[in-house]
Amino acid sequence: MGTFSETVKQAKDWRWRCPACEKTSESTGAGGFVFRIGTSGTTRSLGRCSGCDAWRMLILERASDPLPPEALNADQERTWSELIAYVSEGTMSAEVASQIAQSSAPETRKREVAAHVAEKALTPEQAMTMLGV
Repeated sequence: MGTFSETVKQAKDWRWRCPACEKTSESTGAGGFVFRIGTSGTTRSLGRCSGCDAWRMLILERASDPLPPEALNADQERTWSELIAYVSEGTMSAEVASQIAQSSAPETRKREVAAHVAEKALTPEQAMTMLGV
């Protein structure tokens, strides 16, 4: 069965994933554990997604398991959609949008920096420095 610390580690090794926007989040509840009483073996539970801000049947999965490819693609697609919108609005050049998209920063960080560039709160040079380009 294992030691108590192994059991606690296993109990904390979970994440929620939204089936619509594919955002993942830590699944710890009170005391740092996931409480799933009376779920009859399902891996879904009603919850509010912080990514799309909607009530969804969130998927509970092991955090140690790799994300499905569609989860990674959905985040990239969202970044590209926002960057394309900024370019079409004329608030950002296509060159700057491409540089932001190609940076190795997390997708959420890219979108945050892109919004600041579009609002003229950051210059493109400052954005590239922040993203490590």
